[in-house]
Amino acid sequence: MENGNGRVCGDASASVNVPRLVTGQWLAHARLTLTERAYVAADLYVGAAQLVRPTVLQCAALAKVNACYAHWAIKRPNDRLLVESGAVPLVPPAGPKALPKPVEPVELLADVVAAVGFNGTLGLLAQIETAVAAS
Repeated sequence: MENGNGRVCGDASASVNVPRLVTGQWLAHARLTLTERAYVAADLYVGAAQLVRPTVLQCAALAKVNACYAHWAIKRPNDRLLVESGAVPLVPPAGPKALPKPVEPVELLADVVAAVGFNGTLGLLAQIETAVAAS
């Protein structure tokens, strides 16, 4: 076969060593023995196999970073310069998670009386009393 310079290239039927493609998803979920995994690792190292589309966990492990940080970096690509400069944190602070203020029973009763009135409250109390007596 002739190339653009008029020289003859190798035989067209010659086999080309194309590395086997291994996806990160397959590598994470393949049911392989430790020996088989060792040979997959060896193939990746010598170039007989090539890792494509590694999982986030695999990328985080290679970069020696917490997987949570990797997920936040994926969520915030537009803030990269600000985060890398230290102007803003990678993981935004969580909002306060406070329990609601305890409410006194008297306050609850006052809210019921305000909502349904005095006579309505007495009627509800009578309904509760008859329901309790029936059971």
